[in-house]
Amino acid sequence: MGKIRLSTRHMAAALISIVVTAAAGAFVNGSSAPARIPYRYTMNAGDTIYEVASRIATPQDNINELTWQILRDNGIEDPGAVQPGTEITIYVDPANPNLQQEGGEKNE
Repeated sequence: MGKIRLSTRHMAAALISIVVTAAAGAFVNGSSAPARIPYRYTMNAGDTIYEVASRIATPQDNINELTWQILRDNGIEDPGAVQPGTEITIYVDPANPNLQQEGGEKNE
């Protein structure tokens, strides 16, 4: 087989094409996720992180993933040790209709 030789101009065009394609993909992927706002909730007696997540979740949300995200965002290692009065932050879509019913506080 013979070697394929590309001129500097062809290599530059190929590189520009790759960069433009990657940038367009990043733009499209980055703009598809809705902006999230912090929503603060004070835990009550009997609340669990999973239960709070299930009340806040929209039909598009995966409750298990939301629960793990709440634990990570709040640095909670033992969900069973969360006491009443503990304030947690949940990052939510500002259009989430479940926030009106919950009694937490939106911080836009």
